[in-house]
Amino acid sequence: MGKIIKKFLLKNAPKLFKLLKKNKILIEPLIAPAFITLFSNLIDVDSSTKVLDRFMLMGESYIIDTICLVMLKNQQEMLKMTDEFAIQKFLGRTMYTQSLERGEFFLVSYD
Repeated sequence: MGKIIKKFLLKNAPKLFKLLKKNKILIEPLIAPAFITLFSNLIDVDSSTKVLDRFMLMGESYIIDTICLVMLKNQQEMLKMTDEFAIQKFLGRTMYTQSLERGEFFLVSYD
C-alpha cells in the first residue's frame, strides 16, 4: 500500500513527495489507521458507512485511491507547512476531515 501511494505521489505530486522525503516523514504509519479502520476513526458514521459499502464492492483499491486523491487535493496546503509535526498531524487526520467538509472526499467514485 505504501509503495503504491509513494509512486502515485512521485508521479502526480512530486513537490509533496519531496517535502515528505525532506522531512523524513514516513507515509505508512500515518495512513495505516485510515486503511485499517476504513476511515471510521476519522470521519462521521454516515460517511464511514458509505466507505464500507464501497470497500465491500471495490476492495482495497478504493481505499488506496481515496487516500491518494485526498493527498492530491490537499497538497497545496501541505506544501505551505514547514514543521514536520504539523505535516504529520495533517496527514494523520486533518486532511480527511477537511476533504469531507469541502465535499472532496468521495470524488473517487465508481457509481
